[in-house]
Amino acid sequence: MGTASYSCMRTDGTLNAAPGSNEVATGQVSASQTFSADASGQVSAVIMLRPPVPANPVCPAGYAIGTWRSAYTGVTVVDEANAVNWAAPERHGSDVRAV
Repeated sequence: MGTASYSCMRTDGTLNAAPGSNEVATGQVSASQTFSADASGQVSAVIMLRPPVPANPVCPAGYAIGTWRSAYTGVTVVDEANAVNWAAPERHGSDVRAV
């Protein structure tokens, strides 16, 4: 499950958000990736989960919708070939960027 907080952020690089533009999106997130083991059998890779998108991302001129906080809970990595599941720790983060 993913939750992300969005605001309409100025496109000129300043961090001022448009008044009343905060929106929270919550929903299921998923990603799929194929990994290969090295000669010693080790696997090292990254899976990127995109945050859920807001329902109505409308911003005034000079602003773009951007995430400023995201959190993920209940993330499970599944190795289908070997029938192995791993529960990932909860992740909370923030970044300010247009999506």
